[in-house]
Amino acid sequence: LLQPSEGYINVCGYDTRDEEHIWDIRQHVGMVFQNPDNQIVAAVVEEDVAFGPENLGIPSAEIRKRVDAALEAVNMTEYREHGPHLLSGGQKQRIAIAGVLAMKPDCIVLDEP
Repeated sequence: LLQPSEGYINVCGYDTRDEEHIWDIRQHVGMVFQNPDNQIVAAVVEEDVAFGPENLGIPSAEIRKRVDAALEAVNMTEYREHGPHLLSGGQKQRIAIAGVLAMKPDCIVLDEP
């Protein structure tokens, strides 16, 4: 990601230039990259959507609920047990979006999706 040459961005009271608060900022912001292949990390769709919440330390039962809701939101529930590599580009993009939605961020940054 590019660093600003001027100014700053404030996210939920945190200055993004302050590296001490990077983890705090990541708790509030989700990002969907332009190329979903740069974002998909698991061999199964539902595992990929669960990856972000797992890294946030969310309990397993809550992760299951979030994965279900996120896949429903992007109309990809029927693909939950598929390999992401078998999906079309648009379907991969929806899985990447579901992964961010499952983290329940306060805001989402979309990199030209």
